[in-house]
Amino acid sequence: MAVVYILNANKLTTDISRYDNINNKRLEKIKKSTNQLFIKEQLGSNLLLNDILENNYFKDINLLEYVYNESGKPYLKDDNLYFSLSHSNGIVALTVSKEEIGLDIELIKPIKESVVKRIMNDREYNIYSSLDKNKKITYFYEVWTSKEAYVKKLGTTISLNPSNIEIDEDILIKRIIIDNNEYMLAVTNSMSLTIDERYIPKELLERKK
Repeated sequence: MAVVYILNANKLTTDISRYDNINNKRLEKIKKSTNQLFIKEQLGSNLLLNDILENNYFKDINLLEYVYNESGKPYLKDDNLYFSLSHSNGIVALTVSKEEIGLDIELIKPIKESVVKRIMNDREYNIYSSLDKNKKITYFYEVWTSKEAYVKKLGTTISLNPSNIEIDEDILIKRIIIDNNEYMLAVTNSMSLTIDERYIPKELLERKK
């Protein structure tokens, strides 16, 4: 069973001085960006990962070190825990496992036909073309998130040739609603799924002026 932890980062403050233990590589991305949503997603990812590792897996956050493979996938140094993070529209999702795992979450929204053709292979596109309008968008996001989750487990990137990706394992797919928006969630290595929405500390909430 996979547990996916969800954190809504949209209300987080972007004042990085109020956060502890920000990963150096993530901090570099934050400082280079002016996109407020991206910054909140990065801070939310860091906050959620630290919270889960510390409170659920009893890790000392101050001692954690990360290493990265050639595609930039992060791992805990000298540790047998694996994790996968994903974010979309300010929603951050995390899963942790004792084996390689991949996770993806995507906001369900209208898509262009050119994107569909870029993502799907001929078999997938034939199935897609046979569906009615409402089912098409669901099927597209099932395919898209499955491929994203799968390549994240492998530790590579989907941007090369997504239509060529053939998944050779079962992927758990779930459609979820958060703040009246629909998302598609995909996780590898799992036959069942539990959703756990994390609490955001009040002192990190963005206050309205």
